[in-house]
Amino acid sequence: MKLQLRLRHAATLLGMAAAVFATGAIAQTTFRFPVIATNSPGPAKPFGDDMLKGIQLAVDQANAAREVPNTTLAIDVFSTPATADPQAVQAMNTVAQSNAPVVLFGTSSATALAVAPIAQRAGLPFVATQSGADGLMGLGDRIFRTTAPQFTYQGMLSQYFKSKGVKKLAIIYNADNPTLTAVSTQTFPAAAKTDGYEIVRTISFSGTETNFQPIVRQALASNPDAILYLSFGPQNASMVNEIRLANFKGIVASQPAGGVDILIGLGAKADGIVYAADFSPAAPASQAFVNAYQAKYNAVPNSFAATGYDGARLIIEALKVAKTRDRAGMTEALNATANAGYNGAGSPIKFDKRDARVSATVVEWRGGKENLAK
Repeated sequence: MKLQLRLRHAATLLGMAAAVFATGAIAQTTFRFPVIATNSPGPAKPFGDDMLKGIQLAVDQANAAREVPNTTLAIDVFSTPATADPQAVQAMNTVAQSNAPVVLFGTSSATALAVAPIAQRAGLPFVATQSGADGLMGLGDRIFRTTAPQFTYQGMLSQYFKSKGVKKLAIIYNADNPTLTAVSTQTFPAAAKTDGYEIVRTISFSGTETNFQPIVRQALASNPDAILYLSFGPQNASMVNEIRLANFKGIVASQPAGGVDILIGLGAKADGIVYAADFSPAAPASQAFVNAYQAKYNAVPNSFAATGYDGARLIIEALKVAKTRDRAGMTEALNATANAGYNGAGSPIKFDKRDARVSATVVEWRGGKENLAK
């Protein structure tokens, strides 16, 4: 009942705001856009919360600098689970049936695949963050993704393995996540052939798995030089604990969505974990964003905060060139912005059609923070 009331209230706000936009006039005082965030209670909540912080920073900066003439930006947040849940579908239906001119979404791949077609059918531009599922961009021409999917940059981690002399790699991954499944079963097998090592074991597990001792033992039985574990939230802590208890001496690798909070909580056990990252606070190109984020939140931003910022920036940059602020006008402006590219939280963002591409880096976690890997 609470969700229905919240959706009804948000739909009313969106309808009121969009009634102004529907005329196509530019000189309006407020531009509200909905954000569907997978930050309901659960393992993905910290990621959705961090994404929202990045979005709010981008909105606040644009308003303070008066980047969009005669316009104040504002967001309406719909909180949903990080699954293809009826609540997420209901939220997307509510937004689609309003007059909202654009919607920003993050962070779950599975949820994106469920809700993006609703936006496409409604002619509603859909800006996705962190939703790295391989099939997302094929769902329609109103879909934009501002987070470079992992398959476009995990080759850097593979090259790192090669530079460290890795000959045998074991992979452990959460099969409930389309992005991690594709990285494990497609991206790394192809990269291994290029970089000259063998994948000696690939083990999948479900998002509800809690006992990782037998899984880690299976991986270690193949005598790998490196273990790549791909999961989310508390599962990462359990995985790392089992790897450390087994006294594995090789390279332990992860992925950027593994969770900074988890790594911090692991203390010294997390030291030495490496991963390829589309954003890192250690990268020189990220320092302006890092400083602004720290000033606002007194915290170091992670990739989820950065991707929220990047998603909001695409909408802000599109507003600057939009001829009208209805759905058709925003789609045209988003395409123009994607064609031109823009500066995000880290490196400049370019697009392959409507899909983001960035310069990534390999980082090593040590001393409670990311460091550029050597």
